[in-house]
Amino acid sequence: MKNAPSALHPNPAGDIPQVDPTAYVASTAQIIGRIRIGPGTFVGPVAVLRADEADADGMVHPILIGPGSNVQDRNTRTSLHAGRCRSQCRVDRRL
Repeated sequence: MKNAPSALHPNPAGDIPQVDPTAYVASTAQIIGRIRIGPGTFVGPVAVLRADEADADGMVHPILIGPGSNVQDRNTRTSLHAGRCRSQCRVDRRL
């Protein structure tokens, strides 16, 4: 994994992000909880992916970012509003 480990944080339930070793996560990004980041993915500076909030049923849903995807700088996504980015997708303000 090409990233700074300080960007990865467990959620209150103890779920730890899983990042493929070939993915790049900027050191200023914040990756929290039930997140899976696939191979060749880029997560830009100051991006925030949070899977730390439970829904009405008490479930924390995962955020899955597929291979070759690009999470643009300064984007914030939570598991209450995001889900799956299958492959080679771009996550930006318009999504």
